[in-house]
Parts: sequence; C-alpha cells; structure tokens
Amino acid sequence: ESTVVDVLARKPQMAMMFPLNFWAPWEMGAEMFYNCKYGVLQYVIVKPCCAIITFVSGAAGLYGANSFSLARLHFYVFLASNTSQMWAIYCLVTFYFATREELAPFNPVLKFAIVKAVVFFCFWQGMVLGVVAYLGYIPETADFSSDNIVEAVQEVLVCIEMVLVSILFHKAFPVEEYADVAELARQRQDAQKGLRAKIHTIRTNAADPFKVGDIREDISTYGEDQKQRVMGSFTAAHESVSGLIHSARTDPLRLSSNSDGDLSGLEGDRQRARAGSPSLSNSPEGWGSGFSPLAP
Repeated sequence: ESTVVDVLARKPQMAMMFPLNFWAPWEMGAEMFYNCKYGVLQYVIVKPCCAIITFVSGAAGLYGANSFSLARLHFYVFLASNTSQMWAIYCLVTFYFATREELAPFNPVLKFAIVKAVVFFCFWQGMVLGVVAYLGYIPETADFSSDNIVEAVQEVLVCIEMVLVSILFHKAFPVEEYADVAELARQRQDAQKGLRAKIHTIRTNAADPFKVGDIREDISTYGEDQKQRVMGSFTAAHESVSGLIHSARTDPLRLSSNSDGDLSGLEGDRQRARAGSPSLSNSPEGWGSGFSPLAP
C-alpha cells in the first residue's frame, strides 16, 4: 500500500469525477488511496447485511419481493444496496483514472466491464424485470404469479448470459498474466512423466505375485541344498567303508583275533544251549532252555 500511496503522491491533483465534481477533491496520496479503498470495501459489509434483512423479513412476511411499496422492506433494501454499490463503483473508477498509466498493461477496463456485466445480469436485470412486473406488463397466470414468472425469466437469461461472460473472462483474464506459459508446459510434462512412472510402478507391483521366476529360483536353491546334503552323506559313508577296508588290509591279525573271539563266544553259547543252561544275557528274549538258534 505504501508504494501505491507514493505513486499517487507524485501525480498532479485530480478533480472529483461527475456527478460529484462540485466536491472538494481528495488529496493525491494517502487520502485518495484510502478513500477509494474503503469506498469499495464498504460494499462487502453492506451487501451481506442486506441479504440478512431480506432473509429475516421474507420469513416474517414483511419483505415483499419486487414490490416498491413503502410498507415493505424491499424498497429500503433495494435503496441501501444500490447506493452502496454505486458508491463502490464510483470509488473504483476514480482509482482507475488516478492510476490508469500504471494499470494499462493489465487491461483493467475489460476486466472491470466483465465483472460489472455479471453484477448487471444478476442484479440490475432482475430489478428491471421487477419494475416491469410492478407496472403490470407481466400478468400472472392460473399456475404462476407474476413474481414466479419474473424469477423464471431472470434465471433463464442469466444461464444464457453467463456462457457469453465465461468466454469474455477467458479474454479479459488470460493465464499469461499470472503464470509463465513455458513453465506451465514444463510442469505439465513433468507431471505426465511422474504419472507414467507411478503407473509403471503399480503395474510392476501388481505383476509380482504372478511371476514364476522367484518360485523357480526357490526350487533350484532347495534342490541344490538337498543335493549337497545327499552328496555329503554319500561321501561320509564312502570314507567310512574305505577306512574299514584300509584297516583290514593294514592290520589283518587284529581282525583275525576279533573274528576268533566272536567264534569262540558263539561255540560256548551253543554248548550251553545243548546242556539246557540259560542263554547269555545278550541272547534275545524268549530263548528258553533247549532252544537256541545255534542248535543244529
């Protein structure tokens, strides 16, 4: 705000605009800026207050839509709202003429006209239709009152007019004034690349449960492990047998004495079995007297 105040202070004094050109002019600088600012912002307060009054009085049956009778609140709300709106427009136009050189690159006239067109179509057009209905040029029918017809015509006209206004908004508020088009294109390309990367990740994650490569690798690993175990057992058995064979070849007397001892033990068992003596402690259970698997 201080920058705008400094710009206005360096400009020559400007007279008040019509129809208030008989007033003392606002001093260029802070007075001009803040009078214009608060003159516009007062409408932001007045309009919601009028809406609340309209809602409450309508519920109480005191509003009287499209009626200009002094006994109804519609006339007073209409007067307050329009006075506030015209003062806001006056201050806004005054500020434009005070800074039109600085605002020229932003095409403010078209922007202002488009915004005010929306206000006109939504408000003043309804007021004109209300006056026409009040004068009796829109008669009521068996099914609808004149107020219902006015509201229906207003809503249909606004729907048609807003299509044209939207096209003009595209011209009055081009995107180039608010963003770098080349940067937007680059960001759009980056977003598309990021979207493609996300889609690829989703596809990869969705396909993982159906891949047989992991199962094949697990089976191969398990089979190799079992092969190593079998080969280890086979090698140990081979080494044990080889050791026994080597021992038999290198120490035949020990092997022979062990064999003779075993044969002597067997012969003793056979003789005791013939004599009816109990079997040895290492004989299987159930070998009674007179029976032995060594008996002839």
